[in-house]
Amino acid sequence: MPVTVEVTAPPVLTPIVQTSVVEVTRLVETGGERFDGRLIVGIPEYPNSLDLPQANSPTARMVAWHLYDSLVQTDAQSNILPALAESWVISEDNLTYTFTLRRGVSFHNGEQFTADAVRFSWERGSTPANANSAAWQAVSEVVVVDDYTVRLVTAEPNVNLLRLIADQWAMVPPSYIAEVGENSFVERPIGTGPFQFVESEQNGYITLEANPTYWNPSQPQLRYLSFRWVINPAERFDLLRNGRIHVVSGLEAAEAVPLLSAPDVRLVSYPQDRIYFIGFSRATAGDDSPLEDARVRLAMNHAINRPEMITTLFDGLAHLSTSLVTPSNLGYDPALLPLEYDPVLARSLLEAAGFGDGFTVEMACPEEAYPLFNEVCLWVQADLAEVGITAELTFLPPTEFFETPPRDLPALFGDRRTGDGTEAYSRLNGLLGGSDYATWYDEDIGRLIRQLRQTAEPSTRADLYAALQAELQADPPFIYLYEPLRFEAVNAAVQNYTPRASEIHLFSDVYITP
Repeated sequence: MPVTVEVTAPPVLTPIVQTSVVEVTRLVETGGERFDGRLIVGIPEYPNSLDLPQANSPTARMVAWHLYDSLVQTDAQSNILPALAESWVISEDNLTYTFTLRRGVSFHNGEQFTADAVRFSWERGSTPANANSAAWQAVSEVVVVDDYTVRLVTAEPNVNLLRLIADQWAMVPPSYIAEVGENSFVERPIGTGPFQFVESEQNGYITLEANPTYWNPSQPQLRYLSFRWVINPAERFDLLRNGRIHVVSGLEAAEAVPLLSAPDVRLVSYPQDRIYFIGFSRATAGDDSPLEDARVRLAMNHAINRPEMITTLFDGLAHLSTSLVTPSNLGYDPALLPLEYDPVLARSLLEAAGFGDGFTVEMACPEEAYPLFNEVCLWVQADLAEVGITAELTFLPPTEFFETPPRDLPALFGDRRTGDGTEAYSRLNGLLGGSDYATWYDEDIGRLIRQLRQTAEPSTRADLYAALQAELQADPPFIYLYEPLRFEAVNAAVQNYTPRASEIHLFSDVYITP
């Protein structure tokens, strides 16, 4: 029988300021009756790959998803909707998903989309070397029933499977890849998506063009969609003010506030399901590391003066993290207070653990990858030193940092994780669920995550999240830092754009007024 899973919508987006429409005619190209205009999106990092199984950042996935479709998709409120599958039925034991595929869909090269492409995409995506293989490995078998019917079989119930498929399962053309090879496909990717690849300039532009045979007749609205890599935030903002970039996504408060006075820019703020943290790597630290003692990890949390950090660096426009579950997530416990700044308690815990004289540990952060994160990492280093812990901090180039398997990073590493605005399951499972990319594993936490994987009832899931939050504070696998407010800066000529809490912003419905 079909199964319906209730999804909690994210908070409503709140406009900060709206101003008059700016003239951007130099960016608009008259196309035809259906497609018109060129939208240019400024991005802070160049995608490591447009092949989704390899895409390792929200920016890379945002760009890549315009080329592809999955069996199902999510709207801006994270509801699951049909895409390449018109309908689906879930077995009573929640182990088998049978999809009826949309007919008449073709890849950008003209190759027809059928059930064989689903099976091929699954086999390819499940390869352990892929950055996002866990989302594909959630399915143990793909059975082609006929050209337009495919059956997905799981080894155990997974109430998040449809969301995993929507987030990660990009369909790719088997015949084209067999003909040109993997390397050529990665250089010129092909999907069924609303836009098709035109060209890219390494560390420069990526240009996409409207797919004229797209199965959804109302998409896309634009003729061209370009992503321009500009690493310097000040340069991105100048380009936005001058009308040479239409959208700058994912701004922190410190970056957004100066744009309040820009005459042709509107700002939108929204609570982001994103947590910044300092991770502990059990794989790198080893069994004899001080980090193995929960009292040491708790002491390191109490050693960081996060309230002052947020006030000083972010003008107070951020929330103190209590664990890995944010206020927008199902089951968030508002009664659970953040671990307080208490250096006296931190020293006492270190003394009790046998490390009263302190210790030395390696630490790495991606250099200037996130706004003010260099300063955050330096702040953490200084506060740890105050309680006797010497963190030997190295700033790695972002490309090197993000291409390094997490288990190969130093014992302390600074990073962030973004959710979809509804539940924290993907973040918890990826960081702590025992996957190849998890840097810490705790049996009690792992047990609760496995229960989440098999529990559909929202109230029961909320109870499991509450138990997880308490466990994550009592035996912390991270130094929890903050969740900043997020902002979008948008040229006033851009219409019908709705940012997504996941930061996988889609521009298929966007158009530009001249």
